Amino acid sequence: MFEKNVFAGSNSQYIRFPFGDFIAAQKKLGISRVDLVGAVPHLWCDHISPIRTEEVKRLLEDEEMEVTVFSPKAYRYSIYAEPETVQAFATLNYYRNCINAAVELGCRTVALPLEGACFDQPRDRLWNNAVQMLEAICGIAGQQGITVLLPSVTEEVSPILTSLRDVKEMAEQIGSGALAVLLDIPVISVQGETISQWFAQLGGKIKLVRFADGNYNGYRVWGEGCLPCERFLKELENSGYDGMFSLQIPGEKYVDAPYDADKRNLGSLERFLG
Repeated sequence: MFEKNVFAGSNSQYIRFPFGDFIAAQKKLGISRVDLVGAVPHLWCDHISPIRTEEVKRLLEDEEMEVTVFSPKAYRYSIYAEPETVQAFATLNYYRNCINAAVELGCRTVALPLEGACFDQPRDRLWNNAVQMLEAICGIAGQQGITVLLPSVTEEVSPILTSLRDVKEMAEQIGSGALAVLLDIPVISVQGETISQWFAQLGGKIKLVRFADGNYNGYRVWGEGCLPCERFLKELENSGYDGMFSLQIPGEKYVDAPYDADKRNLGSLERFLG
């Protein structure tokens, strides 16, 4: 069975609080790993200037906490941007800065967001644009020893990369050792896919599991959605997964009381882990 130290807490719900409050909450809950969402108010990230990580790094080091994955926000950047446009240049520079920030924080993994596609563009055009951008991002990441994680998303987020088939095809087409896969449990559940299917086809490419409860209205704390989380943990164990888990809950459902949400989440986790 999985140990608690493979689960990384996330600052995604603490956007109304200082970063130090998030760190204090994780220490109180016994969490020592972090899925760091690179976003205001905790980090200012853009395509113009290097990301200033000094204060965040100091707070993490003071409490002996480790950044397992750096998760940039998409903002208006997009891997589907038309080549040779201002948006494409800005997007590449933004992710270059995010990769450099991850290196400075001692983190070896960057999880890409997949928002920003134009839904009125032909699928082939979006796909080709994404291939070109991902090849460039992976080239930068590979030089820094960083692994880039590619998730799947729902059709509300993007017209492509919404299925196991898409993610596998994209990973094979890019063919970079710097590109791996993020398995997002609520997303694959909404899409009607299973953990076993993902491991049968991608296996060792899966380097992070985003493990939250959920339903068709978004991500939820464990036990507050409709997913069989305990059974999913057993499926992951049976699949031989030995990587990290992210407890990030995207969205703003719990921003008013993030510690209470984390406490409920960890309470369910600890019962599942016995």
